[in-house]
Amino acid sequence: ADASGSGFGESLLIRGKIHYQIGTWATEEETNSSNWREFENLVSGMDEAGKKGWLQGAVVILATDNSVVKRNYLI
Repeated sequence: ADASGSGFGESLLIRGKIHYQIGTWATEEETNSSNWREFENLVSGMDEAGKKGWLQGAVVILATDNSVVKRNYLI
């Protein structure tokens, strides 16, 4: 997952198939800090995958280049 500038994206490898989402932030979200956008991107991606049932029995590896987000999701 990554969120930088006005864009975001994440990808998931599930049962050998890659699922991805890319987009741009809404104006009100774009004004939030880069740490917020990076964390929101990870959380919303996992939330959507969970709602689709993709995470049952899965090993989840979260990857980010943002050290603030990394420290927070490890807690």
